[in-house]
This record gives sequence, C-alpha cells and structure tokens, in this order.
Amino acid sequence: MKLITGITDAPVQTFGLILADGSKASGTLRFRDQQTGWFLDITYGTVVINGLRLVSTPNLLRQFREIIPFGLAFTMPAGADPFDIEAFATATFALLEGADLDDIEETFFPGLY
Repeated sequence: MKLITGITDAPVQTFGLILADGSKASGTLRFRDQQTGWFLDITYGTVVINGLRLVSTPNLLRQFREIIPFGLAFTMPAGADPFDIEAFATATFALLEGADLDDIEETFFPGLY
C-alpha cells in the first residue's frame, strides 16, 4: 500500500500514480458543495472512470477489478464518509496493488475473489 499524499482542501485537484510495473494513472478530485462530498475521476490507459463519489471503503475501485490492476483505499476515522472540504486532513488515501490488493479482497470480500 502506497499512501497518496499532498491532497489538500482545494476544491479541484489532480494527482498522478506510478504503478509497480511503471504504468501510470491520473486522477482528479472535486469537492461539490451542493452534493456535500468529494468525487473522483480516474484515467488508466484507455480506461476512464468519472464521477465516483468518495466513501470510506477498503477499495473504491473494486467494481473495476477485472479492468484495472490496482485499487484505491479511502478511510476516515470511525468509518465516516468525506462530507466536508477538509476531509483529507484526517483521511487515509492509498494506492493498492499486488499482494496488498489481494489481501483486501481476501479480508473484506471472502469467497468473492
């Protein structure tokens, strides 16, 4: 698991990910006042995923596990969801690959992997 750092309370921000195999992914986070939450767009090669609402979860990208070789963990204290713009001050946001991704699957989704 590799922590994604540098996320602030800016309402729109981008970040890059370099995977273990050297491939790259990029993401954009947007805070939407009227929806009281953070939303994620992610691009990996030709795969573009737009408008995922951030929630506390062991793998935000689990539904795409057959399409992309990585996941993103997002957790906050007490399992809360990020409803305010300062959420990343207490959140953990991490890239999951390889054994870490397998461990998440086995721990949180037993029998479904």
